[in-house]
Amino acid sequence: MHSKCFLAHYLVLAWATLFVQARPSHAQLGSSVTSISETKSITVKTPILKAPQIISIATGVPGIVEKVLVREGMVVNSGDALVRIRDDEVRMSLQQAELSLELAELKANRDVEIRLAEKSSEVAEQELKRALLANSIAADTYPPNEIDRYRLVFERSKLEIERAKLDQVSAKLGLRLAVAEKEQAELQVAKHTIKSPIRATVVSIDRQVGEWADSVTKVLELIGVDQLRLEGFIDVSEVAQVTLAMPAKVRVMVGKEPTEAVGKVSFISPIANPVNGQVRIFLDVDNSTGQLRPGVNVTAELIHRSAQE
Repeated sequence: MHSKCFLAHYLVLAWATLFVQARPSHAQLGSSVTSISETKSITVKTPILKAPQIISIATGVPGIVEKVLVREGMVVNSGDALVRIRDDEVRMSLQQAELSLELAELKANRDVEIRLAEKSSEVAEQELKRALLANSIAADTYPPNEIDRYRLVFERSKLEIERAKLDQVSAKLGLRLAVAEKEQAELQVAKHTIKSPIRATVVSIDRQVGEWADSVTKVLELIGVDQLRLEGFIDVSEVAQVTLAMPAKVRVMVGKEPTEAVGKVSFISPIANPVNGQVRIFLDVDNSTGQLRPGVNVTAELIHRSAQE
């Protein structure tokens, strides 16, 4: 009886020992999880949110402002018309170019001169052949000077064909020139309508209807806010952990509530400040929703993976 109890007690003790050894400790489990996916953040110091695309729009051509098609605060897309400059003279030049093109097309497509020269050459050739045939049947039917005249007329008719063909080649070149002149006139007309180069917001208008603007005068200013740039600094000891296109979490105060945006590193300065040991960096911040505004309070953290998966 005592031997059976002792054997049962021994088996229970052995099973408990094996279970404790097989079960991982909390420290080991935590260490394993950390080695799989541990991330750290690098704080960007003194961050400033800016609009990198600030564009001053000039007319490019001198003239009187005929129409302003936008107002301050309006969002315009790329290619939208902003301002029109009076274009009466260039439109007249365009009309002349269009008429010149029509005339050039008529000349280039006309082959009457070639067909007429070919017909004249055929007649001259037949007259020369008849005269030569007549002299072969009856000598001196046509005197030598008459034969020479027929031959000269025939040779001249062949030269007329060549000249008519050269004239047609010249007319086709004239057609190409007329097309180029029309395109140039259209370009001059198009230059009198100033268009937006990007999607942006109109922030100022410096010329009104009826005012004169030369080719370099700023007529309005645009700010592109779809993509903002965050400028800040990190410690030089953290530069080795930062790479281009590295993701970042940007928190911006919009009113009283913070909002988060996604950014990525676009520039890392190769120069460190010898006084404070900091390196300048830029982050591209997506603002396609239009919620962010340059100049507001902002914080930024770079997301750095400290361990490989």
